[in-house]
Amino acid sequence: MIFEKIILNNMFSYYGEAVFDLTGKTEEKNIVLISGRNGFGKTSFLNSIKLLFTGVTNELRSEVQRQRTPSTRQYVVGSGDDWWGIFNRHAKTDSSTCSVEIIWREAGEQITVRREWTVKDNTYDERLTVQLPGRVIEHAEAQAFLDERLPDDYVPFFFFDGEKIQELASANIAQTAEHIERLLNISHVNNLRDALKDAVADWRREGALDQAAEAEFEKVKNELRLVEKEIQAALQEKKELQDELEQTEKEIDQLQARQENSRSFMSQQEELTVKRRINELKEERKDIADKIGEELPYDILLLANEKLLKKVQDELDRMFTENITEGNSLVEQLAKFLPDDLFDRPPFPVQPSQRLSEEQKEFYKNKLIRRLAEYTDGQSASADGSFFTLNMVEAAILKKCIQPYLDSRLLRIERKKMFEQLQTVKKELRQTEDALFDIASLSEEEKHRYEQVKNELKKKDEDCKAMHSLLGENSRKETDLAEKQNKLKEDIRKKERNLELTKNVRRKVDTAKRFQNFFNEYKDRLKRHRREELEKAVNRYFKQIMTSNELIQHIVIDEYFGIRYQDKDNNSVGMGSLSAGMKQLAATSLLWALKTCSDRSMPIIVDTPMARIDIGNQENLLRCYYPTVSEQVILLPTDSEIDERKYNMLKPYIYQEYVLENKSGSMSSPVKKTMYPAA
Repeated sequence: MIFEKIILNNMFSYYGEAVFDLTGKTEEKNIVLISGRNGFGKTSFLNSIKLLFTGVTNELRSEVQRQRTPSTRQYVVGSGDDWWGIFNRHAKTDSSTCSVEIIWREAGEQITVRREWTVKDNTYDERLTVQLPGRVIEHAEAQAFLDERLPDDYVPFFFFDGEKIQELASANIAQTAEHIERLLNISHVNNLRDALKDAVADWRREGALDQAAEAEFEKVKNELRLVEKEIQAALQEKKELQDELEQTEKEIDQLQARQENSRSFMSQQEELTVKRRINELKEERKDIADKIGEELPYDILLLANEKLLKKVQDELDRMFTENITEGNSLVEQLAKFLPDDLFDRPPFPVQPSQRLSEEQKEFYKNKLIRRLAEYTDGQSASADGSFFTLNMVEAAILKKCIQPYLDSRLLRIERKKMFEQLQTVKKELRQTEDALFDIASLSEEEKHRYEQVKNELKKKDEDCKAMHSLLGENSRKETDLAEKQNKLKEDIRKKERNLELTKNVRRKVDTAKRFQNFFNEYKDRLKRHRREELEKAVNRYFKQIMTSNELIQHIVIDEYFGIRYQDKDNNSVGMGSLSAGMKQLAATSLLWALKTCSDRSMPIIVDTPMARIDIGNQENLLRCYYPTVSEQVILLPTDSEIDERKYNMLKPYIYQEYVLENKSGSMSSPVKKTMYPAA
């Protein structure tokens, strides 16, 4: 792949269309030199190329600010004065699009790739197109086309800043082991193993489920995938809301600081209004305090002693239950036996005239029964060991009195509202009294500024409340989705445990396991071979570009692609013993070796190519590395990195040159001329 033309339109510091013609490469000349002073557009050029191949990535976003990483939307459209976005700030006044386009030649055919962003208000649309011979592809298909040539995790090995590559030389390079495996064509074994794993899972379901059960199983899996997508969307929404909330709160702090440096004001008419309001607030405060004083003392103990109230309720319930049973039994017995014994059984009065008539007997019987009932209802309830003595009437009154406090939730809320209301009144009273102090003390201009700040604060506070509300909804949604996700996962596990394998499926599974073991062994052998090949290349290239120091005699690449250094006695050399320049040379050797071992034909783009390397080793890079590392190398140096002497060393390999100009700071433009015309 050889880049023939690069076109930047309103990208970063480039205002309007900037065209870089990169044709003219020969077998002897492979270097394009695009030089410029700091801030003239070299990094903008590098990041634009990265954006074309990968779109907005975490790596690009993390390079914007150290304090916090902007969201994808903020990276494109900007986030205030902290970050202007990828769209050139001058172009925003007369255009709505920015783009990066590369034309390259591949297998003798011309390919044009273009990624364009259309920005409107605070949103954007992104479009990726690839023009192939005879057809045009877009969006996902176009991104897949780019990923086949340069996946996003390959980019740091081909397009990089010379000052930032020394971390590759650190012992923690194992963190990038997966990327290196892909670059060295090792990871395809993992793909085979994963495919086998998926096949085994499919065979298990195929042999164990009938058609209806299989459909149900797939339904649950699809539900889980949808829920997981919703969770990711909720997390992304939460992150963006938190970022916006943080920015808004920062703006509120700034506005409050401005407000605290000024004084409030009021007119004479406002003074009367404020004084009336102060009197109203004082009266309202007194009314609330009086109400609390009247209502709180007699019932605060009841509100605060829920357990005691519960115990009293249980005792009263027991009294009523036992008393009703015993009372009814007693009345029934007395009503049955006592009236008959009293009126119908001897001895009777001797004189017949003294005997009662039947109507009189009936009257006294009924009266006696009623009296017995009243007597029973009025009996003491303490005979069975109760901790208080009450008759049934008093007990009923007590039960009615304590019931509101047992159901005291609303009552507690009511009491709480009273205290909150009092606090609100007190706060407003203090604020109003403070406002009265500042009456009529400002000029008209100061009053206007004060009102402006106050209105801005009010709007920002409303924005904050809205975002807090959205965050609360997001949190509840996230919790609900997590619960749903766990339930679906458990459901899937249960269904999988219930699968019964057929003999045919078991044979497939056993065969697949044998292949998995084979692929594991094959990967270990392949990885060992590629690691040894990489280690030889690293040491060969390191000795070519590092000639001023013999501290490192051998570089070891371990099984996780971590780097260790050894001296001439095979003793380990600690990372703390290496200078920044030496680390950069080691990283450069690694990148060179990876490019060679991967056999991937891609241009190399290097910003700050000399970085912290000393003069002697810089000359090694200029003679040995850049002229041979790739068929096409694009260097982005400053004049302090490549002086006229170094330029003359590199000149035999240069076939195109541009000098970047950008006096205003945000209007970069390439000028086709040599870095040192007199050379």
